[in-house]
Amino acid sequence: MADELVLCSMNSDSTELSNVIAQFTPNADSLIFFWESLAVPSVEMGLESTISHLPDITEFAPELWIYSPADRIVVEISFSGTVTAARVPAETDDRSPA
Repeated sequence: MADELVLCSMNSDSTELSNVIAQFTPNADSLIFFWESLAVPSVEMGLESTISHLPDITEFAPELWIYSPADRIVVEISFSGTVTAARVPAETDDRSPA
């Protein structure tokens, strides 16, 4: 990932995940969870439900990605204990019309 897209990266012990989500996804009505295993379906949850269930979710899944479509931000929680928030670049279409 390009350095200019990373908004923060820190040890998960030093931060509350709900604070990271609140800080970097201020426009989110819902968040989409992607799990380490592709066998587990992605889940979309409302913001309030996400915050209240975060401790249970992170206990169950030590590595996951949380995406805010409204903010185009992804938050990664890795096995190594790092929480990273990054901007997802907008897709550009430089093809000319036919």
